[in-house]
Amino acid sequence: GISLMDVLVPGRVATQTTSPKDRVLYWEFCTYQKSTPKWGQAVRQGDWKLVSLDRPNQPWELYNLEDDPGETSNLASQNALLVQKLEAEAMRAHVDDPNWPTGRSCLPSDSFERSMSLALDFS
Repeated sequence: GISLMDVLVPGRVATQTTSPKDRVLYWEFCTYQKSTPKWGQAVRQGDWKLVSLDRPNQPWELYNLEDDPGETSNLASQNALLVQKLEAEAMRAHVDDPNWPTGRSCLPSDSFERSMSLALDFS
């Protein structure tokens, strides 16, 4: 991990050699498109954010958050090498899980729901 204290505490002298802007942040999320849950992925490095709201069914979109914080101008077609680099980071960070299958609904599988209901049964 990386401590954010150098960033959060005013006047604190930096103790780390790597800026948080140099680090890669990866996350997965659930979004709804036309009332259907979709599985999304995103990667952030520096000012750049690579995102897809429906992987692998929807192509990646690339945004420069410094210039476009509202994510209105997709720059993926003009920055193919950066898209490839950030996509590789996403593939490296992602771990398949049978309960949250890639490319399908982001809702948990039936077996996962059954196991959770059994685990939470306090009777």
